[in-house]
Amino acid sequence: MEIAKGNIISATPFLDDPYFRQAVVLLTEHNDKGSFGFIINRETDLKLHELIKDVLFEASIYYGGPVGNENLFYVHSLGDLLPNSVEILPGLYWGGEFDVLKELLNNKEAQPDKVKFFAGYSGWDPDQLSAEFANKSWVAGTTSANEVLHTEGYEQHWKKMLRKDKEYAIWSNFTDMPHLN
Repeated sequence: MEIAKGNIISATPFLDDPYFRQAVVLLTEHNDKGSFGFIINRETDLKLHELIKDVLFEASIYYGGPVGNENLFYVHSLGDLLPNSVEILPGLYWGGEFDVLKELLNNKEAQPDKVKFFAGYSGWDPDQLSAEFANKSWVAGTTSANEVLHTEGYEQHWKKMLRKDKEYAIWSNFTDMPHLN
């Protein structure tokens, strides 16, 4: 599987970086300028209504990565309902006009489970992610809008993504820090 926009990358047990331990990252951009994405399986204790006024719905915020944590990002399955959003993979979009999104959710014209919010993002310079793949730090896989929007817990989702490829399924049985064994 190749590194590409719309794919996920899952950290291997050998990646010795606490920011990405057992992380599953959705790549929203991958080109000659670098790579950009969000950790989809690390929910925080923060709720959107605690940070932004006039939010009348319940939505968790996920840790998107170690860069730009003061910024809010989101992916969604609302498509054309949200102007200026960009399709990442069939049925899943990134960004769009936040005021429109807030209005749709506040008025219950869209459901919060159709959106995932992130504080921060994960980013790589050109060729950096390819080098990390060469070092066996990551494995790539395909995903769906449903898998991105409905993760079942940090470790469980990581294991599920590794088990999708028989070549890497054994890694799902490793401890979260195998280098300490």
